[in-house]
Formats: sequence, C-alpha cells, structure tokens
Amino acid sequence: SSPDSFALLDSELNFVEVNKTLLKFLGKTKEEEIIGKNLLDINPAIKGTGRYEEYLEVIKTGKSLFRDDFIPDPKFGDVHLNMRTFKVSDGLGIIVTDITEHKKAEEALRTAQKYSRNIIDSSLDMIISVGENRRIVEFNHSAQETFGYGRDEIIDKHIDILYADTKEGEKVYETTRKSGQFSGEILNKRKNGELFYSFLSSSTQSKTEASRVSLHPIGH
Repeated sequence: SSPDSFALLDSELNFVEVNKTLLKFLGKTKEEEIIGKNLLDINPAIKGTGRYEEYLEVIKTGKSLFRDDFIPDPKFGDVHLNMRTFKVSDGLGIIVTDITEHKKAEEALRTAQKYSRNIIDSSLDMIISVGENRRIVEFNHSAQETFGYGRDEIIDKHIDILYADTKEGEKVYETTRKSGQFSGEILNKRKNGELFYSFLSSSTQSKTEASRVSLHPIGH
C-alpha cells in the first residue's frame, strides 16, 4: 500500500475513492464510511478556512495547488502534512504525505546548529571555518573582535586575508589537506594592518577539503 494518503472527489467535493492509508489517517476502517460523503462532512475543520473554496477553484481552473499543512493534536502530537491537489477529469485528486518526522528532523538539526553556534561564539579562542575553496564560511565572535572584521564583511573572503604572509597560509592549507591537521605558530594580520602571533590548530571537517581553524593569540 502507498505511504501517501490519496482521494478522488467529484465536482461537488464528494468522495469517490480513497486508499487504505487515508482511511487509517481519518480513523476509519471501511470505504463505505467515506465514499459519497462531502469533504465538509469528513473534515468539518476546513469550514471557514477558505480551503473548500480553493479546492473548487482547482477544479474550475485546472491549476494545481501545493501546500504544507499543520494539524495540532494534543493527544498524538502535532502533525505536519504536504498536500497536493489537482484536477482529475471533472473532479479533484488529493495526495497527502505525512512529513511530521521530516519536520522533526529539521527542527532537531536547527537546534543542534544553534547549540553548536552558541558554543563556537562563546569560545575565547578564534574559530574560523573555510570551505573547499579556502573561503571563510564561519567566523566566531572572538575572531571578529581580534581581527577587527564584522561577520558580514569577512564571510566568503579568502582566508589569506588573515595571514601576514600568504605563503604561510598556503603551507597551513597544504599540510592540513595532506595530513588532516596542522599545529604551529603563525603571524596574522588584522583589518587595520597590525600584525600579531597566534598558535593555530587546523583540522579537516570531512572527506572534503573544508577545514576548521582555531587560533589562540600569543605574546612575543
């Protein structure tokens, strides 16, 4: 059986056909409980929302409608649905996909990214991430304060802008790329041209050439 809920309705939005997935979703066991009944009888919650009229418009114009829907359910938890409605002959076809788990995964990822961002930004060390092209994709608060660059003006800039000697930057890059890591003292350059030494630790983040750099200022 299809993991998607499917229904066919006539021109007056009476149910003509439904699959087992939709029956289960609606808490029904037999097609007879739905077939021949109007959409408003089965789902009275859409009354006054404009959905009923939108579905009639799909039949009238032939223009399909795609939307994500949210159904709060205090008993079983919130449900997120992807709904596709389209004209079929003189009636309407509806395909509903339950995307609740996908939405939960997205939210978990956002939470993890926010947590990671908070850790990075609260670090006293400068933390910088660069992509495969050696352009900056992450520049934490400590790095902004030390180098004098705002996040918006440094993101996507080449990391060589932070080295006093670009050859030293290339050395760090090549060593990290070949061995997976680099540690050592380097000479950096601030936005105002001032030079300072730092202890740099660099490591690759994945199988790509993307890497994360951590720097700690040292006095001479």
